[in-house]
Amino acid sequence: MLRKQIKYIFLEKHSTPSAIFIGYEWLHLMIDDLRFMREYPTLIYGEQIDSADRIRLYQRGAVQVIDLRDGEEKVLFQIFEMLRYRQNELKNRIIKHVTKGSVENIDLKELLLKSIVEGKNLIIKIHDEDWLAKIRLFQGQIVEAVSPGKQGVEAILDVLWRQNGKFRMRSYQKSQEVCTIGASTFALLAEAELESQELKKFLAKFGNNYPILEIANHKNENSIETNEQRLFQLIEKQKNFRSVIAQSPFGLLFTIRLTDSLLERKLLMVSEKERTAEGFSDEDIHYIKNHLFSSGMKEGRLLLFAFPGPEKSQLIQTLAAVQNTQVKTVESVDLTQVQLASDLRLHVIGISIDAHFQKIMQKLAGNMLASVFIIDAQKTDKYEYLKYLIYQFLTTYSVPVVFAVIHIPEDSTTFMREIKTKLEIPKELELMPLDVNDFASIRELFYHLKNYFP
Repeated sequence: MLRKQIKYIFLEKHSTPSAIFIGYEWLHLMIDDLRFMREYPTLIYGEQIDSADRIRLYQRGAVQVIDLRDGEEKVLFQIFEMLRYRQNELKNRIIKHVTKGSVENIDLKELLLKSIVEGKNLIIKIHDEDWLAKIRLFQGQIVEAVSPGKQGVEAILDVLWRQNGKFRMRSYQKSQEVCTIGASTFALLAEAELESQELKKFLAKFGNNYPILEIANHKNENSIETNEQRLFQLIEKQKNFRSVIAQSPFGLLFTIRLTDSLLERKLLMVSEKERTAEGFSDEDIHYIKNHLFSSGMKEGRLLLFAFPGPEKSQLIQTLAAVQNTQVKTVESVDLTQVQLASDLRLHVIGISIDAHFQKIMQKLAGNMLASVFIIDAQKTDKYEYLKYLIYQFLTTYSVPVVFAVIHIPEDSTTFMREIKTKLEIPKELELMPLDVNDFASIRELFYHLKNYFP
């Protein structure tokens, strides 16, 4: 009766054991193969188990060896109930531990590195409309990856550079896995870093913006290869290079190099149309909606923080001019509205960092979707207080944030690194140059918003 109950509770069909309970008198039947004791939590029970046997059983991997005399089966059942409770509690914790959010707000590479160190078992799913990818990690190593049209290494690289879409992440329990990936996670991260550098180098030719591509009218159909033709077909539908690489049937590195080659051969050209006149594109609106607004939300706030000066007001004036909306100013607060859709609004509010900052912040923090710190590179005397505010903000609020620097000297790369160090801005967050009078520069703020999890 007792043994049947043990089997029923802990060796359920279609699952691995949560724990194994074995009577001491049964061990002689399996003495040649006790490997299971190192694979599953094993408890040995019996009468008058001598000290030498106890040591041997612990050395073999038993987690507990207990004396159980006749009539004390209730002790074993109490252990059953305790473990079953802990098993259910753990299961509930795992369910609650499912994490979800925007891809833009997490650093997948950093997440994978932490998973290696911590030996995590994770399933990560990423979707962007009809695009869906899945990565599975076992003990910190990637063992499976799938994305549309790609598997294994190609799918992982496809996911690692992606900055659009939503993600869901959860842990899982399993004692062993079959790996379908032929490269180590460290090697894949190194390859992804190479691709990231190649993308930055390519975008630098266009002012670090994603170019709008057009197919040259004089292209000779007879000189076009199959891969080039497939890329042309994609560019005819998706002219923005950001969308091109997101939907490309090729890997990121191949897509960048093929596009670069076609531009050099003048079979592709960069559109001369000014985005400033158009305001936010459909792609921009789609991105903002997916990355900032939760399902069912109709409006939210983007808060801008800056020390007293004209720049904060100029930024909001630039944004309002493009959107053809009004600007309201109440004491040290400027605000305007971006109508993303007929039923979706983003309120952009600029707050001066002055004596009233904390009081105003408390009133406006409700419904805050994201924030921008505007840093004046010339006001170095404000850095110490700004460092304190940044730390306080990051430990109080869990919203995407970006740090925008104005009045940057010529040697911007070194200068930006120094500012990030002085203000102790976490490496996961973005620091970028900003021109408050240029809509294209303001528009890029939305693509650099990142979440920080202290």
